[in-house]
Amino acid sequence: MLTSGAQAGAAWNQTVALMLSAAAGQRGLQRARLAELLAAAGLALRPVPSYRDDVERLRAETRRSRLLLGPLSEIRLGHSTVKITRSLAAIAIDRADQAPCLIVAEPGGGKSGVAADAIDQLEHDGRDVVALLADRYAAADEAELSASLGLEHRLSDVLAAWPGERAGVILIDGLDAARGGTRSHPSPT
Repeated sequence: MLTSGAQAGAAWNQTVALMLSAAAGQRGLQRARLAELLAAAGLALRPVPSYRDDVERLRAETRRSRLLLGPLSEIRLGHSTVKITRSLAAIAIDRADQAPCLIVAEPGGGKSGVAADAIDQLEHDGRDVVALLADRYAAADEAELSASLGLEHRLSDVLAAWPGERAGVILIDGLDAARGGTRSHPSPT
């Protein structure tokens, strides 16, 4: 489904061209690949209707995660707040564009601050990002995590159905606390 009805003609023409190309090469074209090719052609797609609510839940969870991480990227000095800019955030984003990556440091080493900066930069660049704070969920597997997030579908299925022109980023913070360490993020109020 397109985000703009004005793109319907262009979407139809692009779909026909893609299908003819696939047919000429005696190849099939799955829905996910078609959506990816249409997005690459500049045709903005909305989430598949059955996944739309789940996508919105993950976006809301990302906003909550960002609010909780924000203070961890700042230092309070009296009544003033100093924002710490970490160059590692840009490096982590570049690395994540190539392959999955993991940031490792001692507790208090600034990992959550880097995560907050990375979320800000990704959103500023118009990228899709899902940010989860692992220590907020008591989930042993993907099914339990999906239920904890209030998703109707499995998290992996929602991410696979996510619309977008560029690859998104899933950012998970607090894995050390989730495996039995101390809780690093305050509970939301």
